[in-house]
Amino acid sequence: MIRAHSIEAVRGAERAAMADLPQGTLMARAALGLAEVAAARLSDTGGATVVGLVGGGDNGGDTLYAVGHLAEAGYAAAVVLLASSGREGVHAEALAAAEASGVMVHVAAGDPDLLEDAADVVAEADLVLDGIVGIGGRPGLRPDAARLVDAID
Repeated sequence: MIRAHSIEAVRGAERAAMADLPQGTLMARAALGLAEVAAARLSDTGGATVVGLVGGGDNGGDTLYAVGHLAEAGYAAAVVLLASSGREGVHAEALAAAEASGVMVHVAAGDPDLLEDAADVVAEADLVLDGIVGIGGRPGLRPDAARLVDAID
């Protein structure tokens, strides 16, 4: 059985954990865990491509760091930024870390041609990581995010 927790319960647990840990520790742990699971699913770096779909919240930050770890491990890695304000709308430190790790960054917000280019990148990926929305998300995706999810092969 899969257990579900309310948003309030998860946020309460996060606040309690963050009170006892240095800033950024939870995100670092989440990103490393995600990267480890992704690498185990791919098992071989030989030509495998990982793409992260990145929204504007902490879930997007987790994904940026995770894709950076995968790039450092030898995977071809890219992210597609879906925040409505593009590069300025995502976790700045995580984006800088991803770029420093060699991650290719695509901005898909606000331009239909860029969105279609990003959809092509997603369609070619061996593994796509979802960092679009987190625990505060609402039902339904914006059309640009839905287009990229539809591109997953």
